[in-house]
Amino acid sequence: MFMTAKHSVKTGLIASAVVSSWTIATTLLTSTTYGYQYGVSGPFWYACGATVQILLFSVAAIELKRKAPNAQTFLQVVKVRYGKAVHLIFCTYCMVYQLITTVNLLVGGSAVFSTMTGVNRDAACFLFPIGVVIYTLMGGIKATFITDWVHTVIIYLIMLLCLFVFYTTSDIIGSPEKMWELLKTAATIHPVDGNAQGEYLTMRSEGGGYIGLVFIGAGFASATDSQLFQKAIAADRHSISRGYIIGGLSWFTIPFVLASTFGLAAAAIEHLPVWPTYPNRMNDYEIASGMAMPYAALALMGNGGVIAVLLMVFMAVTSAMSSETVATTALLSYNVYQAYVHPGASGKQLLFFSHFITVGFAIVSASIAVAFNHGGFSVGFLITAIGIFVDSAVVPMVCTIFWKKQSRLAAIISPLASSAAGITAWFLTAYTHYGVISIETLSGNLPLVAGNMMALTGPMLLTPLITYLQPEDFDWQIFHTEIKRGDDEHVTVHAHDERHHGAISHNSESWDDRKMVQARWRSLGIAAFLVISLAILWPIPMYASHYVFSQTFFRGWVIVLFIWAFIASIIITVLPIWEGKDMALALLRRVLGRKTSTPADEILTGEVAPSSEKSTELGTDLKPAKMLYGKSGGNRLPADSSSELGVRTVAIYTDADAESQHVLAADEASMLEGDASSAYLDGKQIIAIAKASGAQAIIPGYGFLSENAEFVRMVAAAGLTFVGPSADAIESMGLKHTARELAVAVSVPVIPGSRGLLSTADVALAEAQNLGFPVMLKATAGGGGMGLLICHNEQDVKQNFEQVKSRGVALFKNEGVFLEKYYPDSHHIEVQIFGNGQGKVISIGERECSIQRRHQKVIEECPSPFVSRKEGLRQKLTKDGIRLAESINYGSAGTIEYLVDDHTGDYFFLEMNTRLQVEHGVTEMCFDVDIVHLMLKQADRQLGGTGGLPADDLCDLQTKCLEPRGHAIEARVYAENPARNFSPSPGLLQQVHWHLLDKSRVDTWVRPGNVVSPMYDPLLAKLMHHAPSRERAISEFRQVLVGSQVRGPPVNLDFLLAILDSEQFKSGATLTRMLDTFNYAPAAIDVLSGGSYTLIQDYPGRPTVGHGFGHAGPMDPISFRVANALVGNSMNTEALEITLTGPELLFLGEATISLCGPEAPAYLDASELPMWTRVHVRAGQKLKVGKLVQGCRSYLAVYGGFPNVAQWFGSKSTNPMVNVGGYQGRALRAGDFLRIVDSTPLPTQQNVSVPRELIPQYDHDCWDIQVMSGPYETGYLSTEDIEMLFSTAWQVSHNAARGGIRLIGPRPKFSRADGGEGGAHPSNVIDYGYPIGGLNWTGDEPVIFPVDCPDFGGFICSLTVIKADYWKIGQIRSGDHIRFRRVTLDGALECRKKSELFIDLVDTAIRNGSWDEVASLDRFLLAPETKETGVDMVHVIGETRSSPKVSYRAGGDDFLLVEYGDGKSDLNNKCRATALRKCLEEVVRDVSSTPYANDEPFPIMNMVGCGNSLMIYYDGLRLSRDDLLTKLVEIESSFGDMRSIKFPNRRFRLPLTFKHRKIDAMMDRYMANQRSKASYLPDPFQFVAANNGLTSGELKKMLLGLESVVIGVGFFMALPESLPVDPRQRLQAPKMNPSRTFTPAGTFSWGGCAIAVYPVDSPGGYMPLGMTIPGVDVYGSKLDFSEQQPWMFQDMDVITYYEVTEDEYDRQMALFRSGGYRFEYEEDVFDMATHNEFLQQTRDETQQVQQNIAAAQAKMVKLEKKLLEEWIAEKMSNEPDPNELQALLEDSGNRVVESPVNANVWKMLAVEGETLRKGQTVAILEAMKMEINVLVEDELDGSTVLKLLAQPGHGMVRSKIEVHCFEWTSHITYFLLEFTYIFRRANITWAAK
Repeated sequence: MFMTAKHSVKTGLIASAVVSSWTIATTLLTSTTYGYQYGVSGPFWYACGATVQILLFSVAAIELKRKAPNAQTFLQVVKVRYGKAVHLIFCTYCMVYQLITTVNLLVGGSAVFSTMTGVNRDAACFLFPIGVVIYTLMGGIKATFITDWVHTVIIYLIMLLCLFVFYTTSDIIGSPEKMWELLKTAATIHPVDGNAQGEYLTMRSEGGGYIGLVFIGAGFASATDSQLFQKAIAADRHSISRGYIIGGLSWFTIPFVLASTFGLAAAAIEHLPVWPTYPNRMNDYEIASGMAMPYAALALMGNGGVIAVLLMVFMAVTSAMSSETVATTALLSYNVYQAYVHPGASGKQLLFFSHFITVGFAIVSASIAVAFNHGGFSVGFLITAIGIFVDSAVVPMVCTIFWKKQSRLAAIISPLASSAAGITAWFLTAYTHYGVISIETLSGNLPLVAGNMMALTGPMLLTPLITYLQPEDFDWQIFHTEIKRGDDEHVTVHAHDERHHGAISHNSESWDDRKMVQARWRSLGIAAFLVISLAILWPIPMYASHYVFSQTFFRGWVIVLFIWAFIASIIITVLPIWEGKDMALALLRRVLGRKTSTPADEILTGEVAPSSEKSTELGTDLKPAKMLYGKSGGNRLPADSSSELGVRTVAIYTDADAESQHVLAADEASMLEGDASSAYLDGKQIIAIAKASGAQAIIPGYGFLSENAEFVRMVAAAGLTFVGPSADAIESMGLKHTARELAVAVSVPVIPGSRGLLSTADVALAEAQNLGFPVMLKATAGGGGMGLLICHNEQDVKQNFEQVKSRGVALFKNEGVFLEKYYPDSHHIEVQIFGNGQGKVISIGERECSIQRRHQKVIEECPSPFVSRKEGLRQKLTKDGIRLAESINYGSAGTIEYLVDDHTGDYFFLEMNTRLQVEHGVTEMCFDVDIVHLMLKQADRQLGGTGGLPADDLCDLQTKCLEPRGHAIEARVYAENPARNFSPSPGLLQQVHWHLLDKSRVDTWVRPGNVVSPMYDPLLAKLMHHAPSRERAISEFRQVLVGSQVRGPPVNLDFLLAILDSEQFKSGATLTRMLDTFNYAPAAIDVLSGGSYTLIQDYPGRPTVGHGFGHAGPMDPISFRVANALVGNSMNTEALEITLTGPELLFLGEATISLCGPEAPAYLDASELPMWTRVHVRAGQKLKVGKLVQGCRSYLAVYGGFPNVAQWFGSKSTNPMVNVGGYQGRALRAGDFLRIVDSTPLPTQQNVSVPRELIPQYDHDCWDIQVMSGPYETGYLSTEDIEMLFSTAWQVSHNAARGGIRLIGPRPKFSRADGGEGGAHPSNVIDYGYPIGGLNWTGDEPVIFPVDCPDFGGFICSLTVIKADYWKIGQIRSGDHIRFRRVTLDGALECRKKSELFIDLVDTAIRNGSWDEVASLDRFLLAPETKETGVDMVHVIGETRSSPKVSYRAGGDDFLLVEYGDGKSDLNNKCRATALRKCLEEVVRDVSSTPYANDEPFPIMNMVGCGNSLMIYYDGLRLSRDDLLTKLVEIESSFGDMRSIKFPNRRFRLPLTFKHRKIDAMMDRYMANQRSKASYLPDPFQFVAANNGLTSGELKKMLLGLESVVIGVGFFMALPESLPVDPRQRLQAPKMNPSRTFTPAGTFSWGGCAIAVYPVDSPGGYMPLGMTIPGVDVYGSKLDFSEQQPWMFQDMDVITYYEVTEDEYDRQMALFRSGGYRFEYEEDVFDMATHNEFLQQTRDETQQVQQNIAAAQAKMVKLEKKLLEEWIAEKMSNEPDPNELQALLEDSGNRVVESPVNANVWKMLAVEGETLRKGQTVAILEAMKMEINVLVEDELDGSTVLKLLAQPGHGMVRSKIEVHCFEWTSHITYFLLEFTYIFRRANITWAAK
């Protein structure tokens, strides 16, 4: 790669390299000089002369790639064709050119810098090379390409700048017309000899013509510059022609434009006072040194111009010198050192020598340049004379690749003779023309033309003549066979050297010769056309006609300069960036922390493979490639290794693991179709994805298809490479009985066993008797302990034979069984091997894998402590392993597994794993080798046709892998339940933290938020640690295990720690049966049944998080805290909240518990559990809590809480509404596992009880619920409504939960006709923050908002329950009655103080045993009732000219709502509310602002900003409402006029699709289950358009053009609610009635005049219009999110949308799920002044739009009313007959089958008259976003459906019958189905977004 850049450089970099290579300092200086001397002809002929060879060179470059595709230098081609003599001659020519060119660079550059800066010329000659040497050593030719581009771009930018200044803005010139005038004047003062009329403005110039001829000749000398061929070699073959042609045409502009700018300007203004040498002209030395350019820059641009010129010169010198340095290094390294000095040089030796040459060449070149400076040689002399020395080699070199008849003799004589002739002609012409030979005369145009033309044309005569005398007939194929592609560590030029490797990405022989020939002729045609155009058609007519430019013609000439310069600049700048955009993006991702790589070409891999730390490398760099891989389990990802090697990756995945790290790490990802459990076994689909993605290899990892020989053959047949062993090798070792036979054949010991397979159980028994018991029956195709049973006697053999056989068929599609002797006291030792597939295999140490459970490895070590104690055993094991693998020519990584007897040390071959092992990482750590790198390089060699890695290299690696360095331990972290015999435990990972030390490593696929699927192996990670000794490794690894935390489903970290702490492990006595007797008894609770709804809660939950994630915490904080106090916990410790029916729990360890709350039957084993009592539980005891007799919730506290439950924002509380916190964000289920503390710290005092008289009363006929008015009572409810509210005994609906408690009672009349901009119903308002405990009017029915309610919405809360009565809200249940009791603020606070005092006194009494000071809670339960109304509005600030009205509304004793304006949406009000929030946040942070003396922080708990308002949650006991109000008014008075304020924000751009199958499915479900007829059905998009007087097309256009500003983030799960900035776009849309029970995440919706994007799957009421990217990541592990801020959007952010297709949306959503989606946004400000000006401008138009909307809405309201009535009538007609229902219920033969939860009927699958079978699904219910099947129980098998009374969409309160079955015995049975909603009236369900 150092020399060839992997033959992969593309068009853009080739073009820029061409420009840079020809743009040496002389190009800039000499071309400018010729413009100064000869006028317009000089720049043109200079550019034309050199461009001709660039264009023709493209043809030669293609032919070189065609004839010798593997060549690394052109001189390799020469050597292969002609041998040593010609090779050395051509090497000399190349070396001469490169040396002279480099010296010329330094001479010219030092002259300019010396003149303009005063730096010493000699010092400059040595300073230039320093930087060049550094970056050339670091990057080789790849570095020169990149620096070529950078330098070229800088030169173009400066060139364009100067072009503009000179011709447009300069005070001295400033226009083409002025330049023309000045040149005319200059021609009068200093006419040009040989030019037509002495003018500068003519192409008729003898000097200019000579320049063209000289540079055509001198320019062809560049063909001997090996760096130019080197760049052709480095190019991608598709890019050569385009690169050279584009580069040539772009380079033309450099001398043409620069000389036409600086050179003409120098000639034009030399006679003016601004000229630096005025009044003198430049002397000959200044002219020869190229000073026209810097002088012109100084005159016209000042010092800035000089700096620009110096920068250009510096760029030209360093860029070109880097290229020449690499070329010289390649020439001397390969063509001299390796070819003649040290033919056997290794890759490292070659690299060292090349670095030596790089430094040496710089020193020699600088030294010669100093000598030339002192000798008077100028840049012009060197550049024009160089062709005389080397042009004679051009024709023979071209014939080398174009003419197969050119003879070796011609290649020797022709160049040498022509060089001599050229030098002679040069000297003679100078002498005859000038009479003397000197540097000055030799620099004359005529001698230079003579010398160059003689050297160039001489071989044109001599080469054919000499070849004719002795012609040859060279076979071009020899270039293919004798020049092998290598790279810097393995370079070959010898015919039979096989040390080379293929290129996965290129497969160089595959691009057929026909295409290369076509490319050659195409390039030749283009080049010929351009040469004729540039050299003849353009200049010759003007030359022949003696034409002098007119002013108009010159203006056109300059316009051409501008256009050509711009086009060339854009191409050279942009094209390389475009071609390298993937690489640039990958680099950016790596800078940002993502490990991916994006090289130019690509390869594919199949199932996921692991990788390890980058370490010992072997062979060369892998060629750019793309590789496909799949699920990784606990592996390090292939993307890690591949990115280090420059390989692109394609991950395959299923929907079940879409969020896995392996998807995120890949460059591309493709989802497998079909069932997730089998998709990874679909070889055909995997291969199809590989081919479609352009991948070239599939890496299988381990598991799935990694050892499937048929799949390997399918991969090969598809033209892909399998990164692993051959199909034959897999088959040889895949069947254990054949593997045994192979081992025996090469004298590798095997376990005594049967020969071949066993046909029957009798045959097996006979073999067992011969071997002696115990024995093992094994499935021949098995692995990992699957298909293996131990037999201790004859009976076991008889019983187990068929079982093993059937397992083999079921698991491996192979029924073969064999028998082996069983060694109970043995070690499982495995040897890591690696082979090259050509008979060479090495070993990389051994591993101890004896600690196994059910034959699955748990902990592995390297090296084996047992082997380390047995002298010579390691050598025996590895030697036999190598011999066995070499016997089958094994290629790639593999593992030889042995069983080693613990007593004797005898070892026996078990099997060979023909894949990478899970535990390979410990081997890598101990031997400093990367096994995955080796696998990829082996595959690379195989694809390249060389078979495999060189044997010598493997031998070198073997010497480094004879003995391990230090000790490494690996532990496999599984999601498994130790209480259930370590069964897999799928579920949500809520916390993932790996405590890694310096030498630790984790290979994992998981991060917080991942869901462990039941579809796959539950391996989460492999934890590894390396240390100098085993003892230290154990000690340090223990720290790793202790500090690592994985919370969610149960994991085995504690089990691993217990093993590590055991004496057996510490002593190294780890046998295969160690875990059979290992005693592990975790302190935990095994959940046998979760009860109806059991949650983990702590106190007070999350009062400060907000953003729609809920407050959480216990519904009854009284019972909760007393329960914790009883067991000795702090009051806030997590405990179980039990709703209605309790769980069944098995205690695996001792515990202290208490159960508090309403009375419930609870039993500890058979004994009744006393409530409100501390109880000691012994290990093994079972607790069962039955159905609560009264009340709704009880609390089970356990001493120490539950350590394995994760915290989220500092709390373990569960909010099941949003699936956060607690145990996986949900209620407990059977199989859950709760860790408890060990028994040693348990409280010693037992049987502490709360006296019965102190226990709260739960048997109320009607609960008194104390409330306060507000925030929306006055002006919203009528006086009659208020009286009704307090006089009614409200019934609690069945729809009562933690998120809302619906009440049944009379409907209010309200005091308003509608909700204004909030909505059509009078209960609607502009969205605002909800108070906890608020009585929320969702239409006509009230809902009490408990702790998990949404935090904002658009329905009024007229009352708020005081905090002292929260516990009552938690205890009311369906069917209870409540009566509201209005109290004052003082009364509310007094009740709360007494409640808190009660808790404190109980806690004290529990600790000291005295209850004398504790009074019953019921004694001070109620505060005095008040009749006062209107107290919800506590303060109002009137509207002024500069500020809106401000209303301060109370909500209970802890909430205050600050509302701006008059109830209309106004972003001015939103800005003011946002400013208030920011001020209060500062107040909270600044304790000095608190009104309290104890420096407590200002007790504001949270704030919810939405729309025009800010809801403040504060602590009413610590902060009085008056003090808070005073502070708020003070802040408000400081605001003043904010109508011109600018708010910092962000501008987002989100994808949006209007059509998606998820929307269709959601609406189908809604119409089937909830409402079949509505104005918005079946198409909400069409409805919203019609509701606003638009067509669907107009609505779509509007949505894609609008900007919406975020006015609130919350509701549920940080839902962003936004308002269109343009009031004309504020459409109106009602909410669905009833609300949907399910809305998919990402739904883009409209409700009221606002937009909402649903962040997660949830209920919702807004009208769905499309799908976009949701803005929440609960665990903050995705890009752009964090644990501290798992939501994306913030108040005042602006969101815009662009349309995508459904497929593109799915792709972006898959990227979001995997964590790789990057939100598109930019920092911005929201300018209120601009916005308000816009509001004024559009006021009239807005009014008209709103009138049109109102008219359209009126029509839709009428339609909705009609359809609603039809739907209600239809629902009523389908209701069951109550009399029939009663008759069925009273029949004694009927039974009840309970639904697991309240639910809606989604589907009824049973039909009347159908005969049912056990296990059949008769109905599917829908509840809590889950689909629940109702199954036929065993005893109902054969029954017949008599009648169906339930239909989809039905929901009935504890109805006694929905499905009736008639049994054969005339036995009627029925099902009890409990449903969530009743849809009997229009507004029964409270609307939710």
